[in-house]
Amino acid sequence: DVMGFPYEIATLENLRIGSVNNPNEEVSVFDLDSFLGAAAERTSGNIGHSTLRRYVLGINFESKILSLTQNEVPRSNPPTWVDFNYANDTHLVGVPTSINGMDPIDLVLDTGSPPTILTPPAAKTLGLTLSESGPLVKGLNGTTQAYTATLDEIKVGDAKQVQQDILVLDLSAVSARRNDLPNGILGLSFLRNYELVLDYPNRRIALDE
Repeated sequence: DVMGFPYEIATLENLRIGSVNNPNEEVSVFDLDSFLGAAAERTSGNIGHSTLRRYVLGINFESKILSLTQNEVPRSNPPTWVDFNYANDTHLVGVPTSINGMDPIDLVLDTGSPPTILTPPAAKTLGLTLSESGPLVKGLNGTTQAYTATLDEIKVGDAKQVQQDILVLDLSAVSARRNDLPNGILGLSFLRNYELVLDYPNRRIALDE
């Protein structure tokens, strides 16, 4: 199964993404309603790591343009690369992230998460002050109480934002990947300020303004 969901394997004659062709591409077929909940109404599937791992992925959030190349995305100025790690030998990209000037911790890259999220243990280690209450967050594994906090600084390589509002919540209560998210998620609230370049073959990431 895939994170507890039964699936079957199929082979596509060709999976084309823009001008990039992937012949004889093996895909998983399963019930998206069970996997994504209400979000399944807005999509027909998911382009996964089994495909993306061969490419350099570029996402321009402002222009809403996605690119896939087999070489570095052309830039007038070379990007500043930061090596990433795979969380617990999964496909999840762990990005070394420095918060409030402390040593970097790995946050899992998630462009589908509007906020950046920290787990309670990570927030405690960082000495963050949490709100007394916050929103309820619903996920695949249930619903849990979230709290808000403000980071003085959050930094990945040379990319830095100040006074960033985040959520603090127990991801084990909402995520099927709970064991792979010990510190939290690097979400869109940070990523949308940059053009994201994810070089899967070389395991590195760049965030360009």
